Amino acid sequence: MVLFLDSSSTVSYLSPILPEFQDLTVITNGIHIAAALNTASNIRCYICPGLLKQKSLSILGEYSTEFLAQFHADAAFFSVKALRKNGVFEGDDSQALCKRAMLRNAEQRILLSDHSKEEAVGYFKLCDYTEINEIVSDAPFRPDLTEQIERSGCRILFPGAKKAR
Repeated sequence: MVLFLDSSSTVSYLSPILPEFQDLTVITNGIHIAAALNTASNIRCYICPGLLKQKSLSILGEYSTEFLAQFHADAAFFSVKALRKNGVFEGDDSQALCKRAMLRNAEQRILLSDHSKEEAVGYFKLCDYTEINEIVSDAPFRPDLTEQIERSGCRILFPGAKKAR
């Protein structure tokens, strides 16, 4: 299995469970994610080239997006700055471009979010809900946002809940 993992702190929470999978390839632009997977002998980890954004330990830029375009993944796990009625948004254009490259080249697109992203501020539109297969969240969203997301065909999942909404 091949996975894209963005450099977000939310996605980094997947790192501890990934060594449980056999024959896994991870492609990431997050230095902290690559470092966390470094000791797992069953995981091949590719890290993007490019410019280091020191605060987030993200590697971004044109080299990163070109690198990501060379891969095809079974799934992309990503997070965003904001969930709004008209789609999902990033706070930084270079993050958005890198994540778009991942989404374009993934069979399944899974957004990991928490309720604080609802109507938060994000300036760069990453994608519409129709381009996301599933959203995994810690809590339900407002009813109007939930309706908009579900109408797009995107499933919303809550860990610990008995079924998808």
